[in-house]
Amino acid sequence: MNIKLYDSIQEVPKETWNAVIGDRSCTFSHEFWNVVERAHLNDFRYRHALFFNPQGEAVALTSFYTITTDIAIFAPNSLRNLLKICRRVYPNFLKLTMLECGTPVILNSPPWSVGPEKMKQHCSRNCTHFSMVWPGRKVNFSS
Repeated sequence: MNIKLYDSIQEVPKETWNAVIGDRSCTFSHEFWNVVERAHLNDFRYRHALFFNPQGEAVALTSFYTITTDIAIFAPNSLRNLLKICRRVYPNFLKLTMLECGTPVILNSPPWSVGPEKMKQHCSRNCTHFSMVWPGRKVNFSS
C-alpha cells in the first residue's frame, strides 16, 4: 500500500477524494474541507493522506491536524491569574500542540474513510500501521 501526503486539500485531486468518500455525508467531501481550510480556524495545520492499493487506485483517506490547546481553559479563575504571571516569562506555559484525526468541526467524524466494499478488505489488512513525518516530528498511526 502506498500513501501520499498533502499539506492542503487543494493539492488533493478532487475527483479522487470524492470517489473514496462515495455517498457519505457532505462533511467528508473535498468541497467541505476546502471551506474548512479557507476559514483559517485558530492555528490549525491540516494534512491529508490518500492510500493507494498496488494497482494505484485510491482506496482510503484520512485527514488530521494540529492545534494549540490552552490547558488553562479548564482552570479556575485564581489559577488562570497565576498562569498569566507565569506566561509573562514563559508565553507557552501549559499550551499543548495536539494532533487530532477527522475534521475539527464535526464531533463524530471517523479518522478513516474507506472506498467501496472490495477496497475495505484490502485496507483492513494493510492500513493497520503507517508513519509519516510532520514538520519536525515523526508521527505514528495505528488502527
